[in-house]
Amino acid sequence: LEHVSPNCDDSTNSSHTADHGLTASDQGTSDADIETTAKIRRAIVEDDSLSSMAENVTIVTRDGKVTLRGEVSSMREKTVVAAKAQTVAGAAVDNQLTVKADSK
Repeated sequence: LEHVSPNCDDSTNSSHTADHGLTASDQGTSDADIETTAKIRRAIVEDDSLSSMAENVTIVTRDGKVTLRGEVSSMREKTVVAAKAQTVAGAAVDNQLTVKADSK
């Protein structure tokens, strides 16, 4: 397994993100990116209808582009989290959230 530093530039890190998607270490460092991520997190956490799974999704904002990753408990949560992110970001959101399969 090739180690890729989270601080390397896009040209070096592109195979990492293409194969595995963005992770929290890919978060942009500009004030705007950090503020966008924080506002989205706040909007999600303040919604009492969302599960702890939804509250803990990965939110990455890089160069103004928002990516959501992780698992939520229902399709409704997937839709609600994405809508909150889009409202805050004011742009399209890459919604990579998955819905937890029911265990029987």
